[in-house]
Amino acid sequence: MTQRERFVPKIGPRTRVSPDKVMVDRFELRVDGWQAEGTRPELATRFGNLSAWQVETASGDFTNIFQDAELSADRSRYYLTFRKSGRGPDRNVVHPLVSGQVVVQILSAATSSPETVSRCVFHIDGSWNLTRFLQAHEFPRRTKPHRPQAASVFPMVIEPKPDWWRREMPLVADDNIIIGKGTRYAFALSQAVEDHVRTYVGGTLAQFVQQLIAREIFPAELPEDAHDSIYDPREYALGDIEFYWEFDHEAPIAFVDTLTHYLPRVAKRMRVTRKQLDQIEAEVSQQSQSATIYLTRKRQVKVYAKTNRRVRFEVTFPDGYRSKIYRRSTFGTLEELVTAVSRLKIEAADTLNDVLANLWNWVDPHNLDATPEHLRAAIVAAAEDPFVATTIIYNLAKHGRIALKPGDPLRPTVKRLAKLSRPVLRTLSTDRNVYVVERRFEYARRNLGLV
Repeated sequence: MTQRERFVPKIGPRTRVSPDKVMVDRFELRVDGWQAEGTRPELATRFGNLSAWQVETASGDFTNIFQDAELSADRSRYYLTFRKSGRGPDRNVVHPLVSGQVVVQILSAATSSPETVSRCVFHIDGSWNLTRFLQAHEFPRRTKPHRPQAASVFPMVIEPKPDWWRREMPLVADDNIIIGKGTRYAFALSQAVEDHVRTYVGGTLAQFVQQLIAREIFPAELPEDAHDSIYDPREYALGDIEFYWEFDHEAPIAFVDTLTHYLPRVAKRMRVTRKQLDQIEAEVSQQSQSATIYLTRKRQVKVYAKTNRRVRFEVTFPDGYRSKIYRRSTFGTLEELVTAVSRLKIEAADTLNDVLANLWNWVDPHNLDATPEHLRAAIVAAAEDPFVATTIIYNLAKHGRIALKPGDPLRPTVKRLAKLSRPVLRTLSTDRNVYVVERRFEYARRNLGLV
């Protein structure tokens, strides 16, 4: 079994997921509780200098972590914004592994003397992405494929490489995916996801604090009478968090198209509160549909084709989520946050397994429904007259059925479609003159008007 097969296994009608193989994509995290002192001009200058923080990329270039910022001593609040990734064709460019802002609040009155020592509090309000962090690692040429050792430099930015897409291509240009050589998959599976979160968050904050010391925002050494380290934040507030599993599929787009037909039925069969919940949202992203089941107001499952060879199932716990095993979202230490992630991954696995157990009752992952193009082609092939084919397609799209009358010119073609080795149409048991599509063409029929 290759490392990719371990990370992206084949999907089948008995597929279940394990919390040991889960991965975390995006999560919102506010890290708060830092304090610093200085005159207002000093604080403006020091935090302004922080915007010049640069790191070296894998190719040897240097890039800024923050956007350029000119801070005024007259203001009581400063914002340092992380550099953003591009959009559209510029999406895959070098960019930081955290997005969001550092927010600084000056506590003294704006009318105080510029020479008066002021105190400020500041925090990171960011969107983090664990998948992107793991993908950003570099590996020595000679490393064990099953136990890869990452380079010693802690990554603060991601620099996409062309060889990542050599064998597989994301449908949407983005870098939040484990892809490329087997060492990348092995590295992602080398530790539990909560351990990766600890390394990611802890390492990033350590790099941030080093820059605060270098800019004299923090002292290089703690006072002897200091009981609590001023370097350590006092609060970790977890917002949205996305857990996911990915599966290999030879036709991921068609598979997701098929699932969008059955997911509403799955949601209706599931009971996660006292009432049945059947909310589903579908959207088209590039070539792939994305379907989301809202199991509760604070828990949802999303499925979409991530690449031309894999499907991703996501379980999202939105900001403020609560359950029997997860009762709070604000933590005093990094270890408490890590413990919360380890508990949430179990709940995410249980949630998705409930969905899959119901889903496989309705659909086989490799017996895909026909597309609207398939239905059109079957009707055209059976019809001897293009006008007849057009009329049948129109009636199915508009009314969902074909109602024949005596001497109807559609009858020979409709009969032919009902007597194929794999019939396209069938009669209603209540009226033999009314024809509807077979179950496997139902998704295609519903989407005829969209093509």
